[in-house]
Amino acid sequence: MSNIDGSTRSENGENAGVIKASGVSGTVVDLEAETESMSAGVCQATRMIYHGAAEKCEEDGSLRTCEAIVKATVSMEIEEEDQLDTWMGDAESAEGRGKVGTARAILAYALKVFPDRKFLWWGAAKLEKAHGTRDSLNAMLERAVQHCPQAEDLWLMCAKEKWIGGDVPAARDVLAKASDANPESEQIWLATVKIGSREYQAACNLLIRARTVADTERVGETLDASVS
Repeated sequence: MSNIDGSTRSENGENAGVIKASGVSGTVVDLEAETESMSAGVCQATRMIYHGAAEKCEEDGSLRTCEAIVKATVSMEIEEEDQLDTWMGDAESAEGRGKVGTARAILAYALKVFPDRKFLWWGAAKLEKAHGTRDSLNAMLERAVQHCPQAEDLWLMCAKEKWIGGDVPAARDVLAKASDANPESEQIWLATVKIGSREYQAACNLLIRARTVADTERVGETLDASVS
C-alpha cells in the first residue's frame, strides 16, 4: 500500500526492502540505490581526502607519515576486482602531481597484495627509472624477476640497466639466470649473444689500438689470433 508521501510499504505495515517514492514528475526513484550511490561517492571523496593528506605529508618531508596514511587507507572501500586498476591509477595520478613518494607507497602496497603481477613491477620499475637512483632501480628489478621469473621483459630490462651502468659481468649473470628460468626465450638468447658480441668487438678495438700505440710482435699475434 502507499503512504501519504507516495512511498511504498508492505502489507504488514513494514517498509519494503527497497523503498521507492514517486517524484514530482511521477518517476519512481529507488531510494536504496540512491543511498548506495551516495555512499560510494562519499567513500571515494574520503579516499581522495586521505590521498591529499598523504601528499601533503610528502610535501612537508614526512615520508613515513605519508606511507602510513597510504597503507591505512589505500584499500578503503574498493572491491577486490577493482584494486589493481584503482591502485595503478592512484599511483599514476600521484606521480603526475609530482608526489613520487606517495606513488611509491601505493605501488609498494599493491605489490604486497599482488606480488606476481608483472605489470605492477614494470610500473614500479618505470617509476624508479624516472625518479629514483640507479641503485633503487636495480634493486626493484632484482625483486621483480624473483617474483615473476617468466617475465622476459623484466629480465631484459634488468640486464640492460646493469649493462648501461657499465657492469657487464652482472648483466651477463642476469641473462644466465633469465635463460635458466626461460630456456626457450628467443629474446633472452639474442640479448646474451648481443652482449657477448659487443664484448668481443670491444676487445678487438682495444687490440687494434694497442697495435697502433705499441706495435710489438706479441700484440700483433694476439690480434691476428682474435680475428682468425
